[in-house]
Amino acid sequence: MSSKKKASFIIITDHSCDRRDLEMKILQRNEKGYYIFNLEGSVALENTNKLKSFVKPYLEDSELKGIIFNMDKVSSIDSSGIGYIVSIYKKLKTRNCKFALSSLNRQSREVFTLTKLDKILVIVEDDQSALNIMSK
Repeated sequence: MSSKKKASFIIITDHSCDRRDLEMKILQRNEKGYYIFNLEGSVALENTNKLKSFVKPYLEDSELKGIIFNMDKVSSIDSSGIGYIVSIYKKLKTRNCKFALSSLNRQSREVFTLTKLDKILVIVEDDQSALNIMSK
């Protein structure tokens, strides 16, 4: 993965129904080896495999230092989304890379608090805070 690649954008839609809440948008950018994914929409069963496919090439980048999921515009998250986030955290940890969640809305923050994952994962207010913590 070249660090010259500035940003990618994808829209994932479940075409089997008309529910707009199943749509997911992803905007990606690279900040000196830290990939930031701005997620918008539902991080749920309907989108998890597609999200995995989108993120996978970045996980394989030899210059990868860490990943940040900005969840400011996430409308919902289910157990599949949580499971995927935990799997990303584990993969990155085995490679001595960092992982953080930023800009969680109240609903998403509650999910991570109830599951006690807020004690394991780095959860911060914004992307810059994540970059500051991860680059130490």
